[in-house]
Amino acid sequence: MRTALVTGATGFIGRHLVRRLREGGWRVVATGGPDTPAGEAVALDIRDRESLLALIRAKEPDVIHHLAGQSLPALAFAEAGPTLAANVLGTAVLLEAVRDSGVAPLVVVACSGTAYGASLGQEAVREEAALLPLTPYAVSKAAQDMLAFAAHRAGSVRTVRARIFNTTGPGKQGDVLNDLAGRMATLARNGVREGGMRVGNTASRRAILDVEDLAEALFLLGEAGEAAAGEAFNISAPEAVTVASLIRCLERVSGIALRPEPDPALFRPADEPLLLGDTTRIRALTGWKPRISLDSTIRHIYETVLLN
Repeated sequence: MRTALVTGATGFIGRHLVRRLREGGWRVVATGGPDTPAGEAVALDIRDRESLLALIRAKEPDVIHHLAGQSLPALAFAEAGPTLAANVLGTAVLLEAVRDSGVAPLVVVACSGTAYGASLGQEAVREEAALLPLTPYAVSKAAQDMLAFAAHRAGSVRTVRARIFNTTGPGKQGDVLNDLAGRMATLARNGVREGGMRVGNTASRRAILDVEDLAEALFLLGEAGEAAAGEAFNISAPEAVTVASLIRCLERVSGIALRPEPDPALFRPADEPLLLGDTTRIRALTGWKPRISLDSTIRHIYETVLLN
């Protein structure tokens, strides 16, 4: 049986990927905090090189899915140092541990479409575009990406760079859809059918993917093995939408009419006007394509929030 090591298995994406790997017949070794998914689970600091080295040697994974890190862009504006330490140093330590382990897994690194930054334009960005990050979070993800590229080019570690664009689903923290759905559910519980709501930038456009579709894409990249090694792959929904359109969809789902009230305090210091990735490369290699519509995802989020 093939073995997959998943770092950050307790995170939003990690939980879904662990389940998909197990469904696909992989033996999973999951690292994270005390609530790491059941099975072969290890509580581990990703920057603890010796513990990582021992774990890799003991489990001899065929694939490592590296998801551990600081995943909240807003937090990075206030705390760039910890974000860089978690994302950049954590990735460097992992790659060094793999290099020195005597084991040769494929390492799928969870990078980000935000790393394109100033290269983003009015069309879907391709993997050949330069990484020109505009925010502290995006800088940390671009550095992860470049570390993985350098390790592969040096011949020390086989890496795949998964450039993930906006992803959502029930329970995601720091997420505009879950935040909006939560506020609308509060109005619904109080019997309010209309009301004002403070919002940030509603004009920026984002391609928003369901987390289940993302887990499938990561699973397929691991399955692709050597055919994916050394490459970067965009993982993105096929179309971008505005926050204003998300609000309208939530209104239809909830039956509540909203008056968006722009609040400068909710605007980010820097914000990419369009985040949309061209997915030709991953579709050509793996046959992947999103299966879950954005309307279905929004309904799932709202109904989950309402029940809780």
